[in-house]
Amino acid sequence: RDAADRTRGCSWSHISVLQEAQRRVEGKRECNILVLEDNIDVSPRLSSDTLAAVREYVTDPAAGPRDMVHLAYIMYVPGLRVERTSGARERIVRLLCTPDSVLGTTAYLVTRSGLDALLAEHARHGYSHGDAIPNVMARLFPESRYAASPMPFHRAAGIKSLVNAQLDNLRAILFLPTFYTAWERLLVGSGLSTSVLFPALVGSFAVTAVASTGSLVSALLAEARGEDVNLLLPAASALIAIPSLIVIFYGLALAPKPQTAAAPRESLSEGRP
Repeated sequence: RDAADRTRGCSWSHISVLQEAQRRVEGKRECNILVLEDNIDVSPRLSSDTLAAVREYVTDPAAGPRDMVHLAYIMYVPGLRVERTSGARERIVRLLCTPDSVLGTTAYLVTRSGLDALLAEHARHGYSHGDAIPNVMARLFPESRYAASPMPFHRAAGIKSLVNAQLDNLRAILFLPTFYTAWERLLVGSGLSTSVLFPALVGSFAVTAVASTGSLVSALLAEARGEDVNLLLPAASALIAIPSLIVIFYGLALAPKPQTAAAPRESLSEGRP
């Protein structure tokens, strides 16, 4: 643990594990290194079929180039698009990313090519303040990361962050199985980027909040006049839409700034392998 710079401590813990792995697989052309952080939790959608599909995929030499396979990843990031893979690999998806698609490091497999690329990048540039290891992965592997679908693991909702504690309350909501499984289904099923889905979601909640609030006010006025009205539907719609908007804007207010060459952004992810 690095009390002076916790992002650096997180990054160096991953780098040290990867360096040890590189020493152990020296001379091997192919390898798959499994890294698990101490903030991992099991998804309710975990299945032996998914794990078997991951094993088959990472050991298949004909599967094509890949640098990482995530067993858990953060889906609430900009610029992320989840693409179904062709053929019979229905439980493997491709993660198409921008430099701001910081997917986290809770549970992942890194291949020989990914391992060498990460450590070569570290040897060239070392650590820059605030540039967490998930940020480096996002820049290095925009099109060569894959994931199990559905995710067999996820970041535990109740574990506090060592890096950016200001997001703990938001994480406690977003990493609940109810939320992340619904968002995962939407991402995989639609094939749309989060940069499209987020605005659409905000817009739909805003329209619902305004309409349901207006309906609720009208119903309350009608009831005050002695009319027989149903308050349940507008009240329920308002109770869902308004808190959802509050959570979204709270997350936007706390979200790290986009990465730039001068000031790489901090990551939503943290934890140590």
